[in-house]
Amino acid sequence: MSVEQPKIETNSLEQEKLEEKELKQEGEKIYSEEFTDQLDAILNYEFKDENGENFVLKETIDQGLEKISENENNLEEKKKFVGSLVKKISEIPHYSWAINFSESMKTGESNCSNCSSLLGLILEKLQDKAGIKNIEYVFPAGHAANVVTFEDGSVFFADSRNNFFKDSEIGKRITVERRGNLKIYKLNEYDGDYKIVPALPLKEGILAGYLGNLNSAFKTVRGDIPEIKKEIPEEQKEDFIRGAEDICKRMDLTEEKVKHLVKILDVFGSEIREYEESDEFKKELERVCLLQVSKNKIFKRSDLEK
Repeated sequence: MSVEQPKIETNSLEQEKLEEKELKQEGEKIYSEEFTDQLDAILNYEFKDENGENFVLKETIDQGLEKISENENNLEEKKKFVGSLVKKISEIPHYSWAINFSESMKTGESNCSNCSSLLGLILEKLQDKAGIKNIEYVFPAGHAANVVTFEDGSVFFADSRNNFFKDSEIGKRITVERRGNLKIYKLNEYDGDYKIVPALPLKEGILAGYLGNLNSAFKTVRGDIPEIKKEIPEEQKEDFIRGAEDICKRMDLTEEKVKHLVKILDVFGSEIREYEESDEFKKELERVCLLQVSKNKIFKRSDLEK
């Protein structure tokens, strides 16, 4: 008996590794099918802003690259280019359940995580031309955005849902902490709503954001609405719940399927999920919820139903 026990433990460990490998492959497939494979299509999609003006993101990109080409060594021009992308993406009308590129091209809308995925993948594709050293996907309380590090070491927060793009001034306004593999930006001075901003690498962040949205949709339908949405006006809350029901129906989200998606989520985003359960982050979420309600900073879907 004593000889067989290590063999059983070894087999169990090998099975866990095999399962993790399979879950990672599934996550990579979701990443490709829902995001990278559709990047060119969404860049050429004709959006309509809140004023009814049509725009195509590729045109903004082409115009910016033309300016950069006139002086390829001008990093400030490259930063202006990234800022122009943040602004243009923010003009896509908001809808909480436009959570991937195909949904955005169906509705002409986008939520914060999808805007962050879009900006991140555009910048990754243009990384060398735009003078970018690194792109991260970040998770402020109840929100999503990006952190962009340029070749000169400057670190900018880029919120393409709310048209916010600003130098973080690491060491002065921002300190950086590590919790295992998780990077946490702590903002000492910030003219936005957030003081604690955990970050993941771009791919892991996109998958964690997307799979987290699917999990949130299913939980919302079951009556567990996200904390950030609990104090919004009843009419908007009903719209939010209807949208969650629609997503669950179209994507055939059953309890068994969602449990499996959460397993994939844990492969790519376990650090962020664990940190979001910490007292520190829960206090930050409570503070942000109260702040946004007091400012009436609640996003409403466009009146243009598609």
